[in-house]
Amino acid sequence: AEATLAPVELVAYHGEHIVVGGPARSGRTTALATIGGVSRAGGARLIGVATPRSPLATLVELDEVVTPDQLKDLEIPVGSTPVVVLVDDADGFDDAGALPQLLGRDDVLIAAAGRTATLRKGYNHWTRALRESRVGVLLVPDVDLDGELLGAKLPRRSPVAMVPGRGYLVNGGEPTLAQIHLPT
Repeated sequence: AEATLAPVELVAYHGEHIVVGGPARSGRTTALATIGGVSRAGGARLIGVATPRSPLATLVELDEVVTPDQLKDLEIPVGSTPVVVLVDDADGFDDAGALPQLLGRDDVLIAAAGRTATLRKGYNHWTRALRESRVGVLLVPDVDLDGELLGAKLPRRSPVAMVPGRGYLVNGGEPTLAQIHLPT
């Protein structure tokens, strides 16, 4: 966190999900990989939803990788192991119904990354349900527009330059300026 120079956590409670937004080359996929690495350390099973050109699978060890076209066949059995579904470039495809079915499960957390400009326009897009959690990361944000994605009012000025990997962590609509660490 910029204010304390101490680690800050992104907190998603049962039934909540995470949105990672930002323009191209802002660090969205790296932020997803970081969320995956922390989740893996906590014992979660990781499933990646990514196109073949996405570097997500090279940044974090995934238990399973599916393409957006394979989503309709994705089955996650109910179990004692929590499951984190990392969705890269979520704004680029419409879901066939698999992800909305997972939204209500307490054992599944969906973390989806996409371009903020496209996510803002997606009123009927499946990511809208994720945005209702008001939890996520806004990287290199447009302070006038991007806060509305997560119900946050972003400060008009930043004390530091907004570079890739830097932005606001939003927990319950409250923004905290932070630098995302690289996945380990």
